[in-house]
Amino acid sequence: MNDIHYEGPLRVEWEVARINREHGAREACEFVKRLDFAPSNVAFDAAIAD
Repeated sequence: MNDIHYEGPLRVEWEVARINREHGAREACEFVKRLDFAPSNVAFDAAIAD
C-alpha cells in the first residue's frame, strides 16, 4: 500500500462471536495503527541476500 501511496480506508475483518463489535473494532484500529511504519528502501531480494 505504501508503494502505491494508498491513503484510503482499510477494512479489518474478524470472526469472533464472543467479542463485542465496538470493542473488537477499537482493538483492531489500535493494532493496525501500531503497524504504520515507514516503507523499506531495500528491495526484497536484496534484504534477504547474504
